[in-house]
Amino acid sequence: MESAVDNHPSTSKQTQIACQANAPIRITQTKVDSFSNILQTKISARQKNKIDRKLLYLCVKDLQPFSIVADTGFREFVAALNPSYQLPERRIISKTLIPALYEECLTNTKNLISTGKTFCVTTDGWTSTNNTNTSYVAVTAHFLNKEFNLISVLLECSAFEKGHTAENLAAFLLKAATKWDIQDKIVFAVSDNAANIQKALQLVKWKNMGCVAHTLNLIVKDGLKNERITLILEKVREIVRYFKKSTISNNKLLRYQENTGIETPLKVILDVATRWNSTYYMLERFIRLEEAIKSTVAIIDKELPVINVEEWNIIKELCLVLKPFEDASRALSGDTYCTTSLVIPICSGLQNVFVKLVNQKRFTATVNNVVEVWYSGLQERLGNIQRSGTLSNSTFLDPKFKDIAFFDKTAAENTKKRLIELIARKIREDNSELGNHVTESLVNESKSSLNQEEDGELSIWGNFDKIVASAQPKGTFTSRAIIEMQRYLEEEIIPRTSNSFLWWREHRQMLPYLSKIAQEQLCNLATSVPCERLFSKAGQVISDRRTRLSTKNVEMLLFLNSNMKYMADI
Repeated sequence: MESAVDNHPSTSKQTQIACQANAPIRITQTKVDSFSNILQTKISARQKNKIDRKLLYLCVKDLQPFSIVADTGFREFVAALNPSYQLPERRIISKTLIPALYEECLTNTKNLISTGKTFCVTTDGWTSTNNTNTSYVAVTAHFLNKEFNLISVLLECSAFEKGHTAENLAAFLLKAATKWDIQDKIVFAVSDNAANIQKALQLVKWKNMGCVAHTLNLIVKDGLKNERITLILEKVREIVRYFKKSTISNNKLLRYQENTGIETPLKVILDVATRWNSTYYMLERFIRLEEAIKSTVAIIDKELPVINVEEWNIIKELCLVLKPFEDASRALSGDTYCTTSLVIPICSGLQNVFVKLVNQKRFTATVNNVVEVWYSGLQERLGNIQRSGTLSNSTFLDPKFKDIAFFDKTAAENTKKRLIELIARKIREDNSELGNHVTESLVNESKSSLNQEEDGELSIWGNFDKIVASAQPKGTFTSRAIIEMQRYLEEEIIPRTSNSFLWWREHRQMLPYLSKIAQEQLCNLATSVPCERLFSKAGQVISDRRTRLSTKNVEMLLFLNSNMKYMADI
């Protein structure tokens, strides 16, 4: 039977076209074969290099082992994507491709470093947990480029076979700085508070400070040594360890939460001995799961420590007073903004909080004792931070704080004077038209008039030139510096969550000399967190599938992982 659409005289041409468009697309075997032939066409050397590079990024960015190229599933996956591409052997990757990429990244990073004017460096050490127990020392460098973007690069992460004496560490640091030609541009160095690395930084004569996050860690740990707190923490840890070890009990804990309407059940968290904030996370999660833990412990066949009502209250109070420390540590551990400018206002805020807590005595006797220990620790370890020129300058130069963040107004005034002197020095060094060129012209004109008179010539400008030369203000540079500082202080304080670097980028024309000082000093960090994050990645590099990875390859992979983001084709 013929279609009504085909034979009906009133059917429009548009209707016929529409019917054809809705018809199923038929792919013939010839077309399939043609498509397969296109895929199997031999790829060019340029295409292969491009795919090889992406494979390297898989090993560098995602820290996949080189042996992935021998995995059956991965090989089949690649073959399905492009049968014409031949995966390189593992040995080719480790011996040829990775070293070549490393050399390219090294050159790129050196060019990037050469644009920096001043640098802050952080350093730390780490020992791998695999069978080799290899010790590594890392150095990172941070600077602001001309657009006020914070650039952070890994300079070195090398196996360190010598003893960790101050002398050996100092030699390592100086060698690294010399290699990158920044030894005379380092304005600040940050490390942990260990005596050997602190002495090493003094030996290389770099202005340095112990990691503020590490200092806060020491303060908090001193308070947690309270005998009653120690017993309660051990009870909590024993319960947490049990739930993490027993799959059946953990499932009961999760099921209880689901039955009470919680869509995403939570697991318990076990703290790490070296990090106080992990203790806070453990306790905070323990409190959130209070009812679930109590109900689950009651129905399982296991004798676990009993936490009474008073101890639950102590845990809750402890979390409440630990929260300000957690907020401070989190803010100071950033690596995309200047953290030295935060130290003074944050420490001021912590001291204000604990002054109130000490006076109010609003908690149980146990927690009140801990609060007093923490208040004393803050006073002892961080009470004099405003005496640090680096911290004070950074705070004053941050448009979020300026001079209002100082709890010691004398320190604020001293910082202001110090910065005015730096501005005046910048003006003097700049050979500005007003500073040098104009003054030199006036002197030359005066000398010309004197020479004319000595030669017996009469000059109508002789007396005037003498008066002008003697009347030039001696404080020209300082006066201009004071004006620029006043202009800065008259600008509105920006919101605390704003980008200070962006503010300086937008105001560098209005504050030409102060912006140069800001560029040099706001690159400083208050913690050695960049090195700690690096070593977290190092633990992934030296994994169970990479037990035979050489230290040289470890160093190259970590360098690439940190610095490859600045390469143009990423």
